[in-house]
Amino acid sequence: MGVSDIQYCLILLNALLKSYKVIVSTLLASGPATALQYSEITARILNEEGRKSGPSASLNAARAPVKSGKKKKKDHSNLTCHYCNKKGHIQPDCHKKKKDEAERKKKEDESGSGSGSKAANVHELVSTSASIEEVNESELNVALYSAVRMRWMMDSGATHHMTPHKPDFADYAPCHGTVRLGDKSSIDQVGVGSVVIKSNQGAQLTLTNVLHIPHLKTRFLSTRALVQKGATVLFDQGSFKITAKQHCVASGYLEDNLYWLDSSPASLNAHTWRATVPLHVWHQRMGHMSHMALKTHGPSATAGMDINGSAMNIPNTCLGCEAGKSARQPFSGTG
Repeated sequence: MGVSDIQYCLILLNALLKSYKVIVSTLLASGPATALQYSEITARILNEEGRKSGPSASLNAARAPVKSGKKKKKDHSNLTCHYCNKKGHIQPDCHKKKKDEAERKKKEDESGSGSGSKAANVHELVSTSASIEEVNESELNVALYSAVRMRWMMDSGATHHMTPHKPDFADYAPCHGTVRLGDKSSIDQVGVGSVVIKSNQGAQLTLTNVLHIPHLKTRFLSTRALVQKGATVLFDQGSFKITAKQHCVASGYLEDNLYWLDSSPASLNAHTWRATVPLHVWHQRMGHMSHMALKTHGPSATAGMDINGSAMNIPNTCLGCEAGKSARQPFSGTG
């Protein structure tokens, strides 16, 4: 299983140090991923390395210096060349290797003459026995493709919707916990909230109780959670549909044996999140009104009071209420 040129360029950019973040951002923002070229990336890296080393540094500093003076030629009559497998010389002195390199360079110059000017620093690809077959192409496609566009993987085994991206949330509340995955491993949850998306059918869907799990690699849409909200999910050989009240609100497709749902943010505000105010904070803001009265009358009496999504963690003792209800003991009488 090979690796395409685009995947190779993305792997190279991902492996760079943080100090090259500006270069990576510039290359990714200059056009689509299909326009990335290995020669351009290496040229940018070498130029940046030369700039960091100072004006007097040379990009070819790694090359061995040329030694002055003549040196006695060694006897290679009993040695075998590792390039042509003939005796009498070694690989650096191999005439066949030099001829092949000259022909290869000539072909590269002819093929690149019509594509405009070349970069000043270009690395030549040398054939090698190294392999990166251990890269799982399907997993790489899932991680890269899901990061480019907003899409959700349908999961019939998930109990909740999940996303690794905090900007997805319209309402958000910190909530720490642990989630057990299908492979029996555990992963940390740091928050929960609501996500509003627009399906490919033009319907606006509000996903509630969505778990924020930063270490996930993609978004998960729980089939169980959709069915519990009254929706119907119908799968066929290459696609699926989500219906609510006998109307199709979203449809997805099968890719790499996985069902996916494409979506987009419902509005520009979907990329901003606001922290949900805990119920006890509303209690303090509203003159220490009872928590029961807040939950019953608060949303209808005050605009913007989201009690349903507020954190319900209520402390056992409210210092303000305790101080306001305290009374001074009478002074003892004097004899």
